[in-house]
Amino acid sequence: LTALREGMEIDGITLWLFGGVARFRGMFSSPGAEFRIAIAGPLVSVAIAVIFYLLGLVEGTSTPLRAAQGVADYLARINAILFAFNLVPALPLDGGRVLRAWLWKRQGDFVTATVSAARAGKAFGGVLAVVGLLDFFTGGGGGGGLWLLFLGWFLVQAAQGEASGAVARQSLQGRRVRDLMTTEVETVPPQLTVATFLEHIGSRRFSTYPVMRGEEPIGLVSLRRAGQVPPSERERRRVEDVMVPLAELEILSPDDELVAALTALEEEPKRALVMEEGRLLGLLSISDVARAVQIERREPPRSATRSSGLVWALVAVAMLVAAGARIRDLAVLGG
Repeated sequence: LTALREGMEIDGITLWLFGGVARFRGMFSSPGAEFRIAIAGPLVSVAIAVIFYLLGLVEGTSTPLRAAQGVADYLARINAILFAFNLVPALPLDGGRVLRAWLWKRQGDFVTATVSAARAGKAFGGVLAVVGLLDFFTGGGGGGGLWLLFLGWFLVQAAQGEASGAVARQSLQGRRVRDLMTTEVETVPPQLTVATFLEHIGSRRFSTYPVMRGEEPIGLVSLRRAGQVPPSERERRRVEDVMVPLAELEILSPDDELVAALTALEEEPKRALVMEEGRLLGLLSISDVARAVQIERREPPRSATRSSGLVWALVAVAMLVAAGARIRDLAVLGG
């Protein structure tokens, strides 16, 4: 709700053991906007913890009331743990977003701030993974070590994704779809049989082809989708039977910004038709964008490594405290 109020679009939320990680479409408008969005979740956790703590204080002797007190106490504790864990200053946790907002405001550069906060996220994920391995091999926490190993791996991957995405968007800033789209597009008719498509078209250099009925684009067919048709059915099945219809495809304009188009290309089939006034002008794929980013990718500014020593000392302390408390937290969650 806070993100929507700040003008952000939500692509989805990845749920995991310690809450959820929202996937945002587009950029935060300001460091303040990111801070307000990041802190909203932990504040809700605090509110829930306080409410259930107060409910757990209600005295009673009946069995149902004692059972309710136990549930309230449990919910208060796990929400307190959730609050503390999510405020660890490491991307993609809420605390990492708060750290990025602070660095962004201080350094004036979103990408630099993201790289720094992501570095903290990978460090914290590595700490959790190492603690988890030690816990697993020493037999100290039962299955808790495997959970910590999984959480550490998740955080490292997510932090790397945040950093890569920020650098990619920086590389694409100001560029348009027309700059990268493929204009030499081979098309196929919808009546073509799947067997003919795989035999004659599949040997060419493209893996995906727009499907055209006359001058009108009606879909997109890939070798992978066509290849999933059983061999016994390929002579009677046609391209239009296996194509992705136009209504399910992303349609881009040649003047669209690549930064905005990048989100659309992350979904299957990871390609979009480039059209203008109903005419097919070209095709843009996520691999086209990835190659451009690889070519133009540049290292983050040196200021990314010169943040305040006090800030990073506090970050390190927060990580160590969070990792050191893992046995108690897992014991609470395990009952």
